[in-house]
Amino acid sequence: MSLLQEKIVEFMSNNTINKLRLETWIWCKAIYSLKNWYKNKKYTKQTLDTLYDYFDIKQDEFYNENLKKWLKSDESILWNLFKKKRESKWLSKKEVAKIIKWTEREITRIESWDVAPKFNSYYLRELLKLYDFSESESNQIRWYVASLHDIIELNRNIK
Repeated sequence: MSLLQEKIVEFMSNNTINKLRLETWIWCKAIYSLKNWYKNKKYTKQTLDTLYDYFDIKQDEFYNENLKKWLKSDESILWNLFKKKRESKWLSKKEVAKIIKWTEREITRIESWDVAPKFNSYYLRELLKLYDFSESESNQIRWYVASLHDIIELNRNIK
């Protein structure tokens, strides 16, 4: 049982689930699901962040394992790396967007794999510099991005 689950059980021993729902704005169904630890259930980052903040506990293995369930296949690995690098430098999406003269929405799109930067794009170069990737790491990332774009182009050409 995770610490979050223990906190929920403890809270519910003295209060109603409705009280927790009203204080956190988390649906009762999600709270019950967490309390009863449904292993195959995925909880949104927002739900977990809200509950972890409410109970004033640090993110643990349960939190990390749950978020892994949301990762897309290997195509999200690079974008997840960008997000981790940004967070390790304590930068918000807004700050990164301001530094590289882009929009916060575009940073979100990059980190969630909605869009891929071009191989030699200004934005990719700036992200690599900002996040302090080594020359070797930068070359590997560029190769990866170029390969993805080649595959995307191949897919478009198939009729």
